[in-house]
Amino acid sequence: MIHIAICEDDPIYLRELEKTIKETKELSTEIHPCSSAEDRSKLYGKNSVPYDIVLMDIELPEKSGIILSKEILQSHAATQIIFITQYREYCSDVYETEHVYFIHKSDVKQYLPHAIEKAIFNLKQRKNNYLTISWNRREQWRLKSSFWLYL
Repeated sequence: MIHIAICEDDPIYLRELEKTIKETKELSTEIHPCSSAEDRSKLYGKNSVPYDIVLMDIELPEKSGIILSKEILQSHAATQIIFITQYREYCSDVYETEHVYFIHKSDVKQYLPHAIEKAIFNLKQRKNNYLTISWNRREQWRLKSSFWLYL
C-alpha cells in the first residue's frame, strides 16, 4: 500500500487529483488530503507521520510548497515529492529541494501516472540498494548495499 498526501488548497482540484490517482491501474493507495494549513503542518516535525509520496501545490496560503517540501524531507528523507502547479515560472525554483517531478496542472492526467510510477521506483530502489543511518530523524549516511555487505 502506497500512502499519498495531497497538499492542495483548492477543493475542486483536490478531488480531481484524488480521482486521477484512483484511476491509475494496479495501484493500491491510501490517499490523505491536506487542504488546510493545519493538515499540512502534520506532514513534518517531531510527531509527523511519513508518507511515501506527497503531491505538492506550490502556491499555498501559509507558505510556499517548496519550503514545505524542504521541511517534510528534513523529517522524512525517503518521501517522494511531486510538484503540481499552474505557474510555469516555478519550474526552476523547485530545484531548491529534491523532487521527482514537476507537473503543470493542465497536464496532470497525462503526467501524474508516470510521476507516481517513477516515485514508486525510487522508493523501491532506496529500500533495496541502501543502508540508511539516521540520527535525530535526519538522514546522516547512505551506504550502497554492495559496500555495507563487506563491513
